[in-house]
Amino acid sequence: MRDGCYREGAKSKTYGIRILSPEHEEQIAYIKTQEYRERIRARSRVEHKNADSNGF
Repeated sequence: MRDGCYREGAKSKTYGIRILSPEHEEQIAYIKTQEYRERIRARSRVEHKNADSNGF
């Protein structure tokens, strides 16, 4: 993994590994579902109506 993370000419060499909590992993899995896509599609219609009613 280090080969892809080191930069040429850097004075020091560091690399990072992203660690996800179980909550983050659940959220990422949910975003990939069909239910999420349907809800986000419906939300855009609702948000538009809310913006119109608030005078923005």
